[in-house]
Amino acid sequence: MKYAVVIVCALVACTAQADSHGGVGQRSPVTPTQAVPTPAKTQPQPSPEQRARDVLDKQLKALPADDAALKATFAETAVVSVPSFTAKIDDPSLQLAAQIAFMDPHAEMKSAKLTQLVAAGGTSSMVWFAAEIKVVVQSAEPGEPSSTATHIVRAIELLDGTSDWKVVAASFSEGRALGQRRHPGWPVAAPTPAGSLVKLLADPTGLASALAGDPVVVFGSDATERAVGSSAAAALLGKWKKLPLAIEEETKVREVHTSAWAYAMAKVNIAKPGGPPYRMGAFLIATPASATTWQVVAVQYTAY
Repeated sequence: MKYAVVIVCALVACTAQADSHGGVGQRSPVTPTQAVPTPAKTQPQPSPEQRARDVLDKQLKALPADDAALKATFAETAVVSVPSFTAKIDDPSLQLAAQIAFMDPHAEMKSAKLTQLVAAGGTSSMVWFAAEIKVVVQSAEPGEPSSTATHIVRAIELLDGTSDWKVVAASFSEGRALGQRRHPGWPVAAPTPAGSLVKLLADPTGLASALAGDPVVVFGSDATERAVGSSAAAALLGKWKKLPLAIEEETKVREVHTSAWAYAMAKVNIAKPGGPPYRMGAFLIATPASATTWQVVAVQYTAY
């Protein structure tokens, strides 16, 4: 009996111990812990080159025939410089594709292809780029056999992040010889007072001093005048330092600044003793170098 009692007591003690732990073979109840949320992955922002190619792809697809789609790559307030004049993009009379491709009323654009994305740069709020586009145009004047012409169009464009990465200003040109012209040409669209950047367009030495570090592009009016990189750009501008350049005041100017970018448009003359001046359109893009100064990243001069 004595041993029986010990065994029974032991069994009772074991049972009580098992009950206190939730039963034999069961895990003790555990207070559930809160799941740690996995941080959302931040999507990498497209590079300036990617943003440039995205816009160029849309423009090249539109160029042959769809002027509306071409203009849709521009912000509503954009101003564009083409070889003969500047215009607001919302001007209903502007036939942008025809102007870019030097087309007359009897011409048809056969193709437009990117030859080279020359350079692209920018920040999280703006992008600029320079590109060369090969455009093939077929003309058929009444009573004349059709002919085909190939143009290498130089494009410098400025994209604004607050405008859904659309173009807010651009210049399209083809390298060719300057001509002397008595008439100063059409006024610059949406003129503003001249600022420090407009003045640089007629000051090659000052312009060279204001150049940013790479990437930088300078396109002159002639097809051979093409500089990529700050050293080459400064060297090209140095060749022009003795030219008698002056801003054409009659046609007005345009200079726009934001906290992220700035641009300037003007007509520039090269004085010619005994005759009318040589005339060019001029365009530059700048980014902040400090709170009070600008650095120039792209420049284009256009013969007209």
